[in-house]
Amino acid sequence: CRHGILSPRSGKAQPLQNGKYVFLSHKSEEKPLVERLKADLEKRGVPCWIDTERLKGDWQSMIIQGIVAAGAMVVCYSDAFFGSPPCRSEVQNMRRRIDKKEVGVESIVPVVVGKWNNEIPTEFLYALEGDSMQRIDLYACADDTSEDGKWSQLVESLASRLLEILHIEEEELPSADLQSPSSVSIPTSPRSERGMTVRDVCEWAGDTSPSSPSS
Repeated sequence: CRHGILSPRSGKAQPLQNGKYVFLSHKSEEKPLVERLKADLEKRGVPCWIDTERLKGDWQSMIIQGIVAAGAMVVCYSDAFFGSPPCRSEVQNMRRRIDKKEVGVESIVPVVVGKWNNEIPTEFLYALEGDSMQRIDLYACADDTSEDGKWSQLVESLASRLLEILHIEEEELPSADLQSPSSVSIPTSPRSERGMTVRDVCEWAGDTSPSSPSS
């Protein structure tokens, strides 16, 4: 479950503005459906971050920077996701931001994207508080490719919710004042001017030994 941020790995990725994008937390087994979701959300004006575009270099600090600068996190449920310690860490770090009142409790948005036994492991329960009220099941309608089908309807609803959470108005997109990847700062870190080192990241996350990413 590897994620990165801010500096696009290819020329296709657009710069992201602090607090104005969604961090897609997912397991690589669900990558095809998550990439489809990303494309459909971006068509509706929701800027997204995904590892295939953003991850490079110092991945440990990139993971935390991506979470710290995101305005929301879409948590992509599947059995594989809930079995992944790195994915658990991502969700818990976003929950830490909620506890610090950096973002609202609504900023964690659960979406089912893969086979799932409908149970949330104990270690995820606190971070995913309020899950049943917000969860959207896209996996159940993944085969629906019609323009006005169930998938499109659910993504439309999800996009509307995310735009509200991100405080993005229609006239803001595309935004003309997006910062370049090299100039994006981390809003909650006193070290933002010089960037976050791995040690800084661990201190923010309350950990001293970041785990290795899993694919």
